[in-house]
Amino acid sequence: MNKKCWGFVTTIILAFSSCASTTSVSFLCDKEDLQIYVNDEYVGTGLVYYTAPKGATTAEVECKKDGITIFSRNFYIKGHNRELFDIHIPQYNSYSSDIIIHSK
Repeated sequence: MNKKCWGFVTTIILAFSSCASTTSVSFLCDKEDLQIYVNDEYVGTGLVYYTAPKGATTAEVECKKDGITIFSRNFYIKGHNRELFDIHIPQYNSYSSDIIIHSK
């Protein structure tokens, strides 16, 4: 192949590889009865998978029980493709459908 063909092939390969820049991550909540929301979208319970839109750097994760937010945190996901983030709800927190109760 001549130099023009190689240049064209290289350009095509680079164009397609730059399009595949979404980030896929997993979140694992140790309380399987809590609903997990990522960026205000329900994604499941327990172990969930999330593919962020192209260019996203963070994911806002909330764990809810009966519509009450028990846990909320922003996770930095840029550069963490295919990684698992553990969500640990502190054991000293117990919760009901009305309020979060901190036991002593």
